[in-house]
Amino acid sequence: MSKILVTSDSSFWYDQLNYVGYYGETEFQRAIQQHTSNIFPDYYCFPFSKSIKSKLGTSKPDLGLISKTLKEWWIIEVELGKHSLENHVLQQIDDFRLGNYPESIFAPYFQKKILSLYNVLLEESKIKNLLKKKTPHILVVVDEEKADWVLELKKREANLCLFQIFKNGKGRHAYRLNGNYPFITIEETHCKPHKFYQNNMLELSNPVFIRNIKNTLSISFDELQTRWEKIVDKNKTYIRFIGKSNPLPPNSTFLLVQDSQKKLIMIKN
Repeated sequence: MSKILVTSDSSFWYDQLNYVGYYGETEFQRAIQQHTSNIFPDYYCFPFSKSIKSKLGTSKPDLGLISKTLKEWWIIEVELGKHSLENHVLQQIDDFRLGNYPESIFAPYFQKKILSLYNVLLEESKIKNLLKKKTPHILVVVDEEKADWVLELKKREANLCLFQIFKNGKGRHAYRLNGNYPFITIEETHCKPHKFYQNNMLELSNPVFIRNIKNTLSISFDELQTRWEKIVDKNKTYIRFIGKSNPLPPNSTFLLVQDSQKKLIMIKN
C-alpha cells in the first residue's frame, strides 16, 4: 500500500484511498474532473458521453480535452486498475482509435460542453477545422500502477497516466499524478550526448530557459524523476546525470522541454 508524507499537515500520513475505502469508476472520474484545472491547465476538459463508432464496434469515452490553442484534442478513458486490459480497456481504445468523428456532430457538441463549463464560446468553424485536421490523442487514466498496460497501449498509440487519491485521518485528500499526460511545451532544446560521457552528460543546443537554474535540475523521463547538474564550460552548457543508473537509452538524441508549469521533461526524439 502506498502512503504519502505531508510534513506541512498536522496529520502527516495520507493512505491510498482504494486500500482504506471504496470508490467506483464514477467517483474516480468525478475526483479527476474536480481537479482538471491543475491536471490539465492548458486544456478545456469536459464530460464526453457521445458514442464513437468504428468498424469494430461502438464505445463511449469518459472525458474530452481540447487545447486552449485549438491545436490538439484528446479522448480520455478513466479506468480502475481492477478492470481487465484485454477484455475491457483495449476494446474501447480500438474504437476510439479507429472511430469516426463527423465535424457536423462533434463540433457543436464540444462547443456546448465548453461553453457550459468555462463560459467560453469557441467558434464552431475552428473546432470543425481541428477535427478535420487532427485525429484525437488517447489517454487512459488509471488509479493504480499498471506497468503491464504500457506496452499494449503504446502499440495502439495510447498513453497511460496514473492518478491516485490519498486520504488522511482528518478526511483531507492528496493526489499523485504520474505517467504520460497532456502538456503544452513552452520552451525546448535539443540534447546531444557528450563524446566521452555519452548520455551521462548532454550538451544543450539552446539552454536559455535553464539560465536561472544554478545547480541541480529535476527532469521527468518516461515516468521517472531524474536529477541533473548544470555545467557551463566556456560557451557550452551541459547537464550531467546525478545518480547510479541513468534511464536514458544509449545511442539516442533527446529533447528537453519545459511545460507551462515550468516542469522539465526529457523526450527521446
